[in-house]
Amino acid sequence: IGCALIQAFFESGAIGMAKTAVTTGTTELRDLFNYGRQSAIDLFLANIAITLLLLAGIVFLLPGVLLIRISGSIEAYVILLFTGLILLILYVIILLIGLAPVKYALVITHAGPIEGVEKGWAFFSDHKVDVCLMCLIIFTIYIILGLIGNMFCMNPVTAAIWQFVGMLIDLCIIMPLITVWWTRLYMSREPVMADTPAQHRFYR
Repeated sequence: IGCALIQAFFESGAIGMAKTAVTTGTTELRDLFNYGRQSAIDLFLANIAITLLLLAGIVFLLPGVLLIRISGSIEAYVILLFTGLILLILYVIILLIGLAPVKYALVITHAGPIEGVEKGWAFFSDHKVDVCLMCLIIFTIYIILGLIGNMFCMNPVTAAIWQFVGMLIDLCIIMPLITVWWTRLYMSREPVMADTPAQHRFYR
């Protein structure tokens, strides 16, 4: 729980910094702490809600499990289980893509956990092509990074070096870029107030 809260804090802060940078053209380290303090708990709870939604996909496997207990038919069990597994995979993929904007919607609009999930899904519903394209770009970047890593893994020394360098590239370049891209995408498609967390708390 502690690690998840810390991750939520820094994710919220990073998105807040990206929002400030997109809005004003500059950002400061205090934006990280301001947005982190404001949205970390909400993002943590939203992540729990998303996890529960993902786990709900297990229901696709239940027909096969129940059938084997009732009838004992192996053939029907395998067919239903395979079908359920395919549906589960599709469900998870759709949910992961559809809920990808949640943390950005939550932090940028100062939403609560449930409202953030709703806004994130609504954003996906209204801008499916943009969201899918963004997910495809991110997936491609990490595939390329993985392929480069495989090239260095042939030698133990270069593998160790790449593990460190790859982590730095991910943390210092790719993740900040992805955060800015998502933030800019959300703010370019949805009306967002150009405020700060302090102002938001004051008015609320």
